[in-house]
Amino acid sequence: MSSAVRHPESIVRGTRRQRGAVAVIVALALAVLIGCVGLALDLGKLYVTRSELQNSADACALSAARDLTGTISLWVAEADGLAAGTSNYVFFQNRQITNTSPTTLTVAFSSSLSNAFQSAGALASPTNIKYVKCTTGLSSITNWFMQVLSVIPGVSVANASVTATAVATLGPGQTGCGIPVFICQQSGGTSYSVGQWFTMSTDPSASASYGPGNFGWVILDPNASPSDTVLRNELTGNYCSLPPVNTLLGTTGFKSNDQDAWNTRFGIYTNGGAGTPPTSATSNGLPDFTGYDYVYGGYQDMTKAGSGYALGDAYTHFTQTDRPAFQPYQGTMSGGSAKSFYQSYGADRRVAVAPEADCSGLQGSSTQVPVKKWDCVLLLQPMTGGKGSTVNIEYLGSSTDPSATPCGTDGLPGNGTSTGAQVPMLIQ
Repeated sequence: MSSAVRHPESIVRGTRRQRGAVAVIVALALAVLIGCVGLALDLGKLYVTRSELQNSADACALSAARDLTGTISLWVAEADGLAAGTSNYVFFQNRQITNTSPTTLTVAFSSSLSNAFQSAGALASPTNIKYVKCTTGLSSITNWFMQVLSVIPGVSVANASVTATAVATLGPGQTGCGIPVFICQQSGGTSYSVGQWFTMSTDPSASASYGPGNFGWVILDPNASPSDTVLRNELTGNYCSLPPVNTLLGTTGFKSNDQDAWNTRFGIYTNGGAGTPPTSATSNGLPDFTGYDYVYGGYQDMTKAGSGYALGDAYTHFTQTDRPAFQPYQGTMSGGSAKSFYQSYGADRRVAVAPEADCSGLQGSSTQVPVKKWDCVLLLQPMTGGKGSTVNIEYLGSSTDPSATPCGTDGLPGNGTSTGAQVPMLIQ
């Protein structure tokens, strides 16, 4: 019986072959490992690059959208967009964005989101253009680590490219919340003068007919049936979802028992009356900053007193004199038991947005008025009762006028119910 014995030389050769195979496996595994780590790092780099490109696209679109008024040349809008977009940097803030390779920045326009976007040169008129799209990009981005994967047979890792887009338009900015009163529009829809006073009589028979210079109650919620309860809730609360122009709003006529709801705007809460005295910064019915009694004989209707004021005389005193100087009212109204619950926080509940309506043919105590525009107003006096007395509000400008009205909120974009001045806003 015999047995085969391997020669020592053959054993050495086999070991050498195995050592070579292990080296190849380790090399390939190392390449894959480095490639996987590199994948995370390189993708992170591309994510940062895209964020920087998005900043450029957003800036470009917002700047160009500012000029989408229907009258300004699209070439001007394009130039403004390019100027804003190229002020940004990309690739870890090391490379300025330009409209030449390897970075790109293009501006295109459209009349509708469903239509194709075209360059300024391809469009004859800016009249119907509502949207602008800016596209930024960076190409030929070398991968730092994933290139190692190219050592694997059949694998080729190319340079990367990243793009970002933004679409913007002009839309209504935010405004203050509404007050449930309507102002009668002037004949022909001409604007009132800033500082002009509107009057509502506390005599129900005198309030049955309205004309320019008058105001009356209205329900801001177009889906609600006009009622005293709805009116009181809108007076004591904060109604901010304003209906669009040409909406028909229901009126309630004069309701003398709504004077305590009106007075909550001044921080006056009648015992057992409308509203709840505020107990925290989140309560409804927060009073304004100056308490109750600030309207005195020194205030004037600016349409009678003359011109030369940026805002009405009462509003000027309200912001510049009364707020710093007046103490909160803690007494009672004449013959009444009302108290003012003054707090140092809260919004301007006396400064509000009111609908300006077509009052032609408006008679009686219950009908509808169409909203024609929205105005910013200041409530001047609380209601003290007494048949035949009046209360006034002061006109502070159209809610769409960014230079005149204090009801706007510094150009912040609004939603579908906003009535403020047109401001650029991103939509995609």
